[in-house]
Amino acid sequence: MRYITTHENPAIGMLGIADRSWTERGACYGMDIAEADEIFFPTVTNSKSTAAARAICGGCPVRQQCFDAAMDSGARVGFRAGLTAAERRKFHNTVAARLDYSRVEAIFRGRDVALSVHERNAVVRQALVRGWSVDRLAALLGSDLDYTRKMMALQVAEVTARDHQWLRQMSPAQKAGNPGETPSTSGPDSSPSEPRTAFEEAA
Repeated sequence: MRYITTHENPAIGMLGIADRSWTERGACYGMDIAEADEIFFPTVTNSKSTAAARAICGGCPVRQQCFDAAMDSGARVGFRAGLTAAERRKFHNTVAARLDYSRVEAIFRGRDVALSVHERNAVVRQALVRGWSVDRLAALLGSDLDYTRKMMALQVAEVTARDHQWLRQMSPAQKAGNPGETPSTSGPDSSPSEPRTAFEEAA
């Protein structure tokens, strides 16, 4: 999916998954492949390569984009943005738990940005709220129909369970605040309607 900047869909400052144009401005661009492998994927004992990598990355104009790309792609080996794999580990762990709603918004604006599991689930929930079909959500996420259907069913189940729990917690509080119940006018056999939860229409 390619993103075209228009007045309706302004760019919001994050890389698309397929966007590699920034690499052409990198300090390492055009290096000999064998030399680059030796510098950016050093052995444990090769401290000279580590120093060389830090020197190259230190003055790179696209260091931030390199770091973002490493986070989005889950690249956990080699040097990226002047950081070793061990130094990036804590950032990777943070990304795994990320819930950035600007990324969720970006997906609906047509951007092919990387999503964490939490962000993908937020996209699915928003699609359910909007009444989207399985086909439409699958096209947005680039996923197959069966997998998309399972994601939607899972989010319906999770949100429905959450809403039912909330209703059960609210019921005692409501009764405590309203000791006198209003008699039903629909006959002795009538029962109050069950409150509907957020996604029961989509279930």
